[in-house]
Amino acid sequence: MKKIDFKTKEKILNSVEKLVSAVGSTLGAGGRNVMIQVGGEYAITKDGVTVAKQIEFEDEAENAVAQIVKDAAARTARDAGDGTTTATVIAGQIVNEIMKRDDFESLNVTMVRRGIEEAARAMVASVEKTKMDVKTDEEIKNIATISGNNDEVIGQMMFDVFAKVGKEGAVRLEETTMNKTIIEVADGCHIESGFINPNFMTSTTKRVADYKEPMVFITDKKFENGFDEIVKPLELILKANKPALVICGGMEGEVLGTLINNKMQNRIPVVAVQAPYFGDERMDVLDDIAAATGATVMSEARGFNLNDITEEQLGSADRVVIDAFSTTIFGRHGEEKNIQDRVEYIKNQQEEDRDGSMAFRLKQRMASLTSGFGVIYVGGNSESEMKDMYYRLEDALSATKAAMTSGYVVGGGMAYLNAAQDDHEYPSKNKDFRIGWDAVEVALEEPFKKIVSNSGGSGVSKKVSGNVGYNAVTCEVVDLIEDGIIDPFKVVESAITNAASVASMLITTDVIITDERRKK
Repeated sequence: MKKIDFKTKEKILNSVEKLVSAVGSTLGAGGRNVMIQVGGEYAITKDGVTVAKQIEFEDEAENAVAQIVKDAAARTARDAGDGTTTATVIAGQIVNEIMKRDDFESLNVTMVRRGIEEAARAMVASVEKTKMDVKTDEEIKNIATISGNNDEVIGQMMFDVFAKVGKEGAVRLEETTMNKTIIEVADGCHIESGFINPNFMTSTTKRVADYKEPMVFITDKKFENGFDEIVKPLELILKANKPALVICGGMEGEVLGTLINNKMQNRIPVVAVQAPYFGDERMDVLDDIAAATGATVMSEARGFNLNDITEEQLGSADRVVIDAFSTTIFGRHGEEKNIQDRVEYIKNQQEEDRDGSMAFRLKQRMASLTSGFGVIYVGGNSESEMKDMYYRLEDALSATKAAMTSGYVVGGGMAYLNAAQDDHEYPSKNKDFRIGWDAVEVALEEPFKKIVSNSGGSGVSKKVSGNVGYNAVTCEVVDLIEDGIIDPFKVVESAITNAASVASMLITTDVIITDERRKK
């Protein structure tokens, strides 16, 4: 049975207000903790996205709205690893600025939406003009500290792990039962591409596929026809009684369905990963993985036929861990000569990369073959303590990587405030367009105000501009860049873009249809 709500304005405003109040209370160094219940356990956290995930409302329509707003936060976390609380706060404020207007019902919401979208693009462009590149280890430490909820221990951990593997090195997190968190460096390689389908997961709680001593089959082929295309390599792997990691150009249809069905029925322990990138760059990465695992890239373009594959053309590893976005291969089982040949090949590519457009990716590939990758084993004195540390390290790690690829801007909410106060010209004279635009400008001041109020500050807005802002730890107005209070540009960009997107959807919503009785 479906329930239809036609009077959605009140539902939307109520939901947004409660969600923003709960999540927004964690923002900034002075943010408050939130106690949450997960199953039969309780935990205390200041991680905004963790708080947001736990929020559900009894009213179905309000709950539907909350899930939409939370999606903006989730997209920001996925894109940049941090900024989830900020995205929620901005989205909520845009909605309030528009839907609480006395003349809301008479507005042309299509034009209002255009105003929101155009303003978001303009604000991002303003922020981008101020971004700086990460050049020092201290900047890495500062970004990690801020993203880890101003925890200097977390900042130091990020500093230490990247000191071991290099700025371009890969780092992954692992939960442990230890009462402390430690850092190790492991041999192996890492690619930014995850499992093709979540049904390949071996753990739904950790949301990963984790296999020990797998055999590795690598091809650039996209499997989209019959299952017989992949039978021969799978037969070899099954004969060896090993799990299978399949890295390919794509997989769908009968092949994907059959593999998933066999995995779910515990017949074939397998996980399929789509090779990252395209064209020559994809083949280069596949050749890197092949060198590290001792495999051969079975490419039809190179004259290989999958039906003629031999066991010697399959690779191996100590362990593989795959999530939705990345694949980590533990151990280097390839011949040292082949690995060194790949290293020399990458060095030649670096020399040919005269404009530097491929510099970061080439350094990542080099690090994967030479430096290994960092592993942070996250522990704690209790399950809740370990989880809280894991979530904050996850934010810090993602934000640090985002900053190294996209640069950083002033933190403390000042990047948003500066963008809102920048000298913009309306691209349209339409009244409703300007209402949407103005709502974005007002909303971008809210993160700064929230950071100040959460730390007990007041009356500082007239004293700040540019890099001069409010240090929520010392409760002083300072040069934030000099004090190391900085945010990855990608975080700011994602927060603004995703907040504007979800706010635009909500203000144009007239009807909410939900299940009358939601299954618990």
